[in-house]
Amino acid sequence: MAAAYPLLLGIEAYPRQVFYGTDVYSITPASDSSSLNDTFASSVANQTWAVTVSPEVYAFTSWGGVPVIARGVNSSAFLELEGARLVNGSSGGSNFALLGSEFARRNGVSVGSAGVLVGSTAYAIEPVTVTGIFSSSGPSSDEVLVPLVTARKMAALDARELGALRLRTSDSPAMMDFLEGAHLALAIASNKGIVYVNSPGGSGNRLSSLVFLYPELGTTLSRSFVSGFAQEGANGVRVVVLAFIVLLTVLVVAGIYSIVWRATSEASKNIGILRVVGAGRAAVLLSLFREVLGPGFLAISGGLIAGEIVASLVGTYGVLIVFSHAIQPQFDLLLALEILAIAVATTALSCILCGNASLKRDPRDLIAQVEPKREELPEEAMQL
Repeated sequence: MAAAYPLLLGIEAYPRQVFYGTDVYSITPASDSSSLNDTFASSVANQTWAVTVSPEVYAFTSWGGVPVIARGVNSSAFLELEGARLVNGSSGGSNFALLGSEFARRNGVSVGSAGVLVGSTAYAIEPVTVTGIFSSSGPSSDEVLVPLVTARKMAALDARELGALRLRTSDSPAMMDFLEGAHLALAIASNKGIVYVNSPGGSGNRLSSLVFLYPELGTTLSRSFVSGFAQEGANGVRVVVLAFIVLLTVLVVAGIYSIVWRATSEASKNIGILRVVGAGRAAVLLSLFREVLGPGFLAISGGLIAGEIVASLVGTYGVLIVFSHAIQPQFDLLLALEILAIAVATTALSCILCGNASLKRDPRDLIAQVEPKREELPEEAMQL
């Protein structure tokens, strides 16, 4: 639990980290009739409340057979928004290809290396040459940055069309007022959730996930479906992660109960002796608590520490990869306390259930280590 919970929560946070980010807003079309373009991005960037604006196009592609997100960007705006820095090469020019430092390290790629990006929602092959390596503290270190025009080819977008507009603002209410006045159906996503402007709820993009099963639908649905899928998919990931957490919790509870049941069974002779010498129910249960909860608490605490170490190593060395992104575990003191409380409470409840089951048996059977005799019913005796 201690290792899996933080990693599962890291998977749940993955879409938000990739497409939104901390204190960053992501603006995407909320219906098939709306679209974003360079003109709209420029008008947003000219507003006083817009601190940093990054026009982007997303293309789920591959590099040398390795799945990766190729993000079409204005390199200077994106690096500023991400707080990233160039560690090697150059980020300028009209035909750049910047690789995140983690992606480059895992795949053995350096400045000057040649690569090929394949189309995301369109048949396209884009040969590129790495012009620079950048480093950031976020998941973008696992991505490939290309010019907007290149990403548009791979995502089947028109010239000047955008998949999303990410920005950092100094005045959120002013931003919302501006977007409402733009008369476009928009979805504004952040770590706080998704707010729809001039739209009843973004229903136009709910079919976007079908394109991943039936690529031929890409020409009939909105061409900005990738950004819409990112928002809708975040809810789907959350449901799957929650299901795994519930399943894991049930398995752990069952495992703890089976261990306590085994320990109680092995101590059944001692329980029988205590009952014979006159020990009451409370005294027997208290003795069982002392025998089980002490070592159990130490084992649970040790497992908690070991699990946190394992989860940390998985994140540090990039063992768990989702579409080229190394999943980072989400550590939280409250989460650790919840895991500890679940395990201890399960152990205590198991002691009560298993102890009461033993107390219902005849002390003589417990001492003799025999199963309780099954009394024959009168009808059975008459038949014999």
